[in-house]
Amino acid sequence: MNQLQARTTQIYILVLSILAIYFCNLETIIAGVVVGWVLQGISLETLIHRKYAHNQFNYKNIFWEVACYIILLSTSLGRPYEWSYGHRVHHRYTDQLNDPQSPHSIGILKTFFSVFPAGVKGWDGIDKDLRSQPRLMFFNKHYYKFYILYNIIWFTIDPVSALCFIGIPSLLAWLTLGIINTISHLEMYKPKDILFPLWFWGGNYHGTHHKFPNKTYLGPRDLSYFVIKIIGTENEK
Repeated sequence: MNQLQARTTQIYILVLSILAIYFCNLETIIAGVVVGWVLQGISLETLIHRKYAHNQFNYKNIFWEVACYIILLSTSLGRPYEWSYGHRVHHRYTDQLNDPQSPHSIGILKTFFSVFPAGVKGWDGIDKDLRSQPRLMFFNKHYYKFYILYNIIWFTIDPVSALCFIGIPSLLAWLTLGIINTISHLEMYKPKDILFPLWFWGGNYHGTHHKFPNKTYLGPRDLSYFVIKIIGTENEK
């Protein structure tokens, strides 16, 4: 992900979230948190992580694929290809010096705030399956154009609601990502499961995931697994 674009987006999200607290009533803020919990869970864990980084399932049809692209826009996580590429390197070199997503290689603060290094180097074939998906690569290439359009539509409909329903889901997604990447990797070379599976949509089963990276069902409260069953078909491993 372009570092300037990522940092600019994060600052933008922080500003929206602060303005939401000031301008939105309590009911709208609560609605933003509930909607944000759903969107960040599906966007981060089901889509960015399991669909694109680990290729665990295929969409049942184009309707679900397009719907999921909109969900990805709603949480401002950035281009799915770049994130997935870096995450695959993270699994190959977990907690080593060339791991781009570990507190042991880039530091706790950078990991928590997702300040990942640019120009991550992988290996031959690391992205072959991603590059073979034309709609994904088109969405990835034009992600920020779509993101700007998404924001324009929201602010045209209702500027005050836009503060909540753009800012809060995105803020929750970035915080969730930072918590998982940091807390789960505090012990070097031994990724751990953490608490609150319902909040993390199964992303908290991080140690289990590192042991079985292709496994779609990680635990009894793995909400992402049930989303996968609705929108996709699991890939055979």
